[in-house]
Amino acid sequence: MNTIIESGQPNIIDPNYWIIFPFEPQSTMIVGTSFKRFNLDNIREIIFSHSIVASMDKDFCQNICIQRFSTKPNDEQLFEEMFQNSLEEYQKEHGEYPKNVIIFHGKRYTDLKPAAKLIDERIKVTSFSIDKSSPIRFIKNNDEKVPIGTSVDLKFQQPILNRSTKEFAICSEICADGNRCKTTKYTVINDDSGMSDIQIKHLCY
Repeated sequence: MNTIIESGQPNIIDPNYWIIFPFEPQSTMIVGTSFKRFNLDNIREIIFSHSIVASMDKDFCQNICIQRFSTKPNDEQLFEEMFQNSLEEYQKEHGEYPKNVIIFHGKRYTDLKPAAKLIDERIKVTSFSIDKSSPIRFIKNNDEKVPIGTSVDLKFQQPILNRSTKEFAICSEICADGNRCKTTKYTVINDDSGMSDIQIKHLCY
């Protein structure tokens, strides 16, 4: 089953921030991927819903959602096909493929850069793995709250001789006690645009 749904939502990035990024919004597509397990009463087999949401306009307000089903969790071939379908939809809308694609994945993910290169070698891919269940917490020594949006570089968790992976955590929610903060952990998978650490964090928050 292949379902394509057109939808819209407010701009997810403050337009004022675009001036600091090394790409233009009118040639950029933002993509989110996810898969979810569920059971059907009349089917004993476990089914996994796979979804991709992709922006189709420069304001990131018009999106399409492609949803398909598989018996495999994080079905790589299925995600690659869905992603290429979203690129084809973008090409139909604009007469060309996006120059830049920014992808937000869950903790488990399929690297979609090779699929983009099969469509058009010139596409630059920036992608992130996002862990919203990270056990990392920000705690201040005093009673002050950690401001939402506070970020911490996580390179100190990596071996000293191999700190090439870009990882950071952003404070996304204040806990009930007002002092501890829930965080979202981001890992950079690809960055063809060569963004700085500050640019990447602005993009994610």
